[in-house]
This record gives sequence, C-alpha cells and structure tokens, in this order.
Amino acid sequence: MTREALAALRRTSLRLLACMAGLAPGPAFGQTLDEAAADVRSAEIAFANTMADRDLEAFLSYVADEAIFLSGQVVRGADAVRKAWSPYFEGDAAPFSWEPEDVEVLDSRTLAFSSGPVWDPDGNRIGTFNSVWRLEDDGRWRVVFDKGCPPCGKETMDSTNQAEDVRDLSAEQLREFAKQYTAAWCSQDPASVAAFFSPAGSLRVNDAAPAVGRVAITEVARGFMTAFPDMQVIMDELLVRDGGAVYEWTLVGTNTGPGGTGNRVRISGFEEWRIGADGLIAESSGHFDSEEYQRQLEEGVTEERNETNE
Repeated sequence: MTREALAALRRTSLRLLACMAGLAPGPAFGQTLDEAAADVRSAEIAFANTMADRDLEAFLSYVADEAIFLSGQVVRGADAVRKAWSPYFEGDAAPFSWEPEDVEVLDSRTLAFSSGPVWDPDGNRIGTFNSVWRLEDDGRWRVVFDKGCPPCGKETMDSTNQAEDVRDLSAEQLREFAKQYTAAWCSQDPASVAAFFSPAGSLRVNDAAPAVGRVAITEVARGFMTAFPDMQVIMDELLVRDGGAVYEWTLVGTNTGPGGTGNRVRISGFEEWRIGADGLIAESSGHFDSEEYQRQLEEGVTEERNETNE
C-alpha cells in the first residue's frame, strides 16, 4: 500500500471515530478516568478533522478563549490563534494532520493532556503535538495549551538513538548552500526559506520556542518579511564545523510593514546549524541582540549600503 493510500485510510478511520464520538453523551458527573480520557480522545480526533475538512470556524470551536499556542512564538488568545492558523486553512489540501496517541486526565476530570504524531500529506511523520485540554462550563473539552515539537515516540526511538548520520558536505558545498539560503531570505517568499529545512526541521529565534516543521518555519520567515518589505540579508561569514556550520548574517530593512515604525534597522546575528542526513537544516538556533533590535525599531539607525552577498 502506498504512503498516500495509508494516509487516506488513516483519515477515514479518524473520521469514523469522530462520527461515533458524536453519538456519545458529554462529560458527566461520576465518570471514570477511562471514560473521561475517551471523551478527550474523541474531542482531539474531531479537532483534527476540522483541518482535513478545511473548516477554520469548527477548529476554533475547540480552542478556549484564553488558549496559548506555542510554535516559534507565543500566540495568546483565541483571536490570535485565528490569525496565526488561518493560513493553514487556505487551499483545498490540508498541509498536515494529527491524531492522539497518549491521553491522560487528572483525577478531578477537569484537565487532560493529549499527545501524538503529526503527519504530512504523504503520510510521513513530521512532528509531535502536545495539547492541554480543559473541561469548560458548557460541558465541552477545549484546548488551553498547544505546542508542537520534533517527532518523538516509540516509532522514532530507533532513528533518534542512531549514531550521527550527517551528510558529509564539503565546505564549498555548505557555502553555496548558505548563499542560496541568504537569497531565499531576500526573496519575500517565506516558503523558500523553509525549503532549506528538513521536513521536521526546527528554527529557534533567541529564547522563543522553536518553530518545528516547514509550515511553522514559513510563518517565522513571513513575520520578518512582512515587517520589512525591503528586507535584505547579508551573509557575513560561514564557519564550517562537524555536522553543521555557524551562519553569520546581517539583516537590513525598513520597518514599513503593518504597524511598523518606519525606521531603518541594521542588526547582525548568527545561526548554529545542525545538518541532517538529507543535507538540509535539521536544527537552527538563531541569536541576535533583541534589545538593540528593539532600540533600532524605535529610533532607527544610519547604515552603509555597500554590502553584497558574495
């Protein structure tokens, strides 16, 4: 059976379970822990089906008003979740799917934890979701915390515990890779940045939670490109090391995006790359002076314009 067929079979099975869940009564006083866990599992399945159905409003009906979603940045409140997740509901095909694997409920039957695999459209596992559910006053379970991370679980333990299997890229190849990566950041096409990452790759910016997977990484890049429509990124240096590299960069742009200050910014930083077996970025940890960045946003900066990306 092909990966596409397996993915379709998985979606059909989840949809049948969700339909069965719709016939079950809501949470009731005196439920056993197993019964409460079954309700949460059913809610998670129905929640996942809203993505397959391309139904944003149904998706939001499972999100608590004060929910916090963590994916590269803190998204606080249902309105912010709507804004952050709306791009995932554009188009006819869902960019990813998920299903619950582990569900645990507190003895009080008011809070629950759900976790499980995230799949790409071809049925490849690209991550793991972790959600905290709360039993609301109307008797429905809703998500109050949600956070994705790289794949973990029994089916990924073998690959996680293997010795390093990093593609042996030469310094010249890595430098060419970095030049193309730099061009992607200058392109105003955020998906082109994410294409340099492994499907389950991650990008962390300073102390923020990592953006995991290409969809999340695209949104991080989109944030910068929206804030700086004329943004240019300059590759200052590439320091090659075993299994990866340190990519040093300078960002130059004018903050004329929505709500922008109109000030010119020039900030330097670096990313620590771990290159995966596929020759793409498996993990990038980015660093820059956030206080200086904020000062420049508020006051602007005078900068020279003689830099190139060569």
